[in-house]
Amino acid sequence: MLNLGKCIVYIQKQCYIGFWANKGVCMKVMNYFSLLLLVAAQTVVAENTIKGFNTKTEQFKNTKSSTSKRWSKNKPIRSCSSSVRLICQSTIGTHGLIIDEPGQYCLAEDIQFSPFTDATHAITISASNVTLDLNGKRLIQVNDKKNNVGVFVSQNQRIVEIRNGFVENFGALGLWVSQGCREVSFEAMNVLNCGSRGHSPYSVQDGFQSNSRGFLAGGLGLGGFEAPGSRISVVRVKECLFLEVFSSEGPVFDPISGQNVDVIAVGIGGASVDGLIVEDSISSIISSSQATARGISLNDGRTVRISNHQATTIIHRKGGTGILLDGIASAEVSDSYVERVEDIGGVEIIQRGSIGIGALSTIDTSINNCFVTRAVNHSVTGVAHGIDVRSSKNVVVSNSKVFDCSGDSPLSSVAGIFYGAGAQEGTGISFVKCESTGNVSATGRAYGLDVEPLLTQLSPIDPIFDNGIPQEVVIDGCLAQNNLTAGFRFRNANSSTLLNSISKGNTHFGILLEETGGVLPTPGSFKNNVIEHNGTDSSDAGVQDNYTSNNSFVKNTAFANNAVNYVGIPVTTPLVDWIISESKPTGDLNQKFANLNTQP
Repeated sequence: MLNLGKCIVYIQKQCYIGFWANKGVCMKVMNYFSLLLLVAAQTVVAENTIKGFNTKTEQFKNTKSSTSKRWSKNKPIRSCSSSVRLICQSTIGTHGLIIDEPGQYCLAEDIQFSPFTDATHAITISASNVTLDLNGKRLIQVNDKKNNVGVFVSQNQRIVEIRNGFVENFGALGLWVSQGCREVSFEAMNVLNCGSRGHSPYSVQDGFQSNSRGFLAGGLGLGGFEAPGSRISVVRVKECLFLEVFSSEGPVFDPISGQNVDVIAVGIGGASVDGLIVEDSISSIISSSQATARGISLNDGRTVRISNHQATTIIHRKGGTGILLDGIASAEVSDSYVERVEDIGGVEIIQRGSIGIGALSTIDTSINNCFVTRAVNHSVTGVAHGIDVRSSKNVVVSNSKVFDCSGDSPLSSVAGIFYGAGAQEGTGISFVKCESTGNVSATGRAYGLDVEPLLTQLSPIDPIFDNGIPQEVVIDGCLAQNNLTAGFRFRNANSSTLLNSISKGNTHFGILLEETGGVLPTPGSFKNNVIEHNGTDSSDAGVQDNYTSNNSFVKNTAFANNAVNYVGIPVTTPLVDWIISESKPTGDLNQKFANLNTQP
């Protein structure tokens, strides 16, 4: 590298030698090289600043929990060029900045926003074809005004990109997209500590709430509306972090429904959104002391893809989900991780509670290669389900694992993987090559994989009733082990199939078949399964078959179950004191279709 200091010393000597002869030229040369030295010094300072920023970034990353290790992917890079319009502290002031012309905009410095009133937003984008680059800077609300948003995209804008920085401590949401917007993207955004003092400007549809609407608070809100022309479409969220949402707001009056509705704490919350991609992002430490908390919450949409997402530490009072798809047509959740969805004791109706990944009233949905652990329910009622599918059609859950879901109450429903039929009886529900392990309940029921009608309660004082009948559910190649009540459970399920699966080490039953409430379910098919080492009490069994109709058991192997391998009604389905030869079955017709092989 050229040493400009030595160059200037050399020029000084030459000027001294011939100074009186060429004074003007010498001064021009000296000024030129002095300018170069100044530029070089500024470059070194800038490089050191960036190095310091990166060092602080690494220190921040290392203080996060292990579930946020991919935070380094979201590290902003300063990228403003001389051709963009710069946004400074004075540009925003206390009344916020409105961007009303297309173009590229860039933060020139960290901005501390002290809004003059509630619901005054720091940056409002009211134009299409806008790129807002935060340039690695921090946009921070520094007072306690309510319902403020960091970056607010107003209605019906097109082609908006927001990237590369930090939005912190805003009362309502870090980022908000209004109804009717299209082609909006967020990349390398880090939204921290937002949502503690307010909610979104209007409520959104939410089928998981008792009144079907809710306000949003927290990270990113996509406020599509179900009316024609008001939906949001084509949104991409890439390499973003949504961290530490603490909502303590109670019900708020909603002029749309005319009711008081809950505020939902979210990392990403969206309604009436078509064409959404969320990839390589994190929602962590999302909590509500009054209502619902969710890492990702999507309601009423089409064509959704979520990949490589982490949703961790979701703490709630009335219901919580790591990733929720509600009323979505055509969706895929893949390679995603949910850890710790837990309530603080306020769940009031039996179908709410803690859910890792939920699919409610969805059509054509795939949940693949996901990992869920620690869905926990402490309330007197409610659920703790790792993966929960309800009232849906054409849903496949594959290559996914669930561990350590738990509940405290006799009325808690605990299951690693759950299917509840719901009022809209769906078909085409499959669970393939999944594992469900270590799901327990202190005093209630806990299953590895559970298929049954959805227990439903309309309000805390209303009775509980079965809502729908499961139809033709298929479980293939799954493992259920070390669960409290049973590895696999089917209740009032018609024509269900369990094959090529293993039920092992469950406390009471390997397979439990129940019919209740006078329902007579049609027989199911159980083939090529291994049922081993289940049961600890004298009333336990490898298979407990309480269907009055004859289920079909073919080429199964049951051994070392305490106290017996099979208990059934009628007792001839099947007899298990001996091995039935597959090629030459003997006995009556029931036995021919039983064929449950047993070993000592």
